[in-house]
Amino acid sequence: MLVVPANSPIKSLADLVGKKIALNGTNSIGTLLISALLAEYDISPAKVTFVTDPDGFPAMPAELQDGAWSAAFLAEPYVTLAGEDYGERELADLDQGATMNSPSTATWPPRRG
Repeated sequence: MLVVPANSPIKSLADLVGKKIALNGTNSIGTLLISALLAEYDISPAKVTFVTDPDGFPAMPAELQDGAWSAAFLAEPYVTLAGEDYGERELADLDQGATMNSPSTATWPPRRG
């Protein structure tokens, strides 16, 4: 998931242009998934800044809340914790469009239709 703080003015992917997005690793699957989603909405991934958090997923919800960046790539259980602990909200599900059911985002059992 791509999440933003509860009070964020970011309401759509287009609002990410010029913003920093936190990832748990440099050139990671998060970079690939977010880039694919942005491109699908005609937004060049070069128009956002990807920032690697050296502390990874456990630290990212608090750092997002503190304003270290505008959005963060989170996996479960950190998406749920971000919502419960900080009220952070999901901006985009990365299991859609070109990346739907890719090996890194597939659900089990697989979606039908």
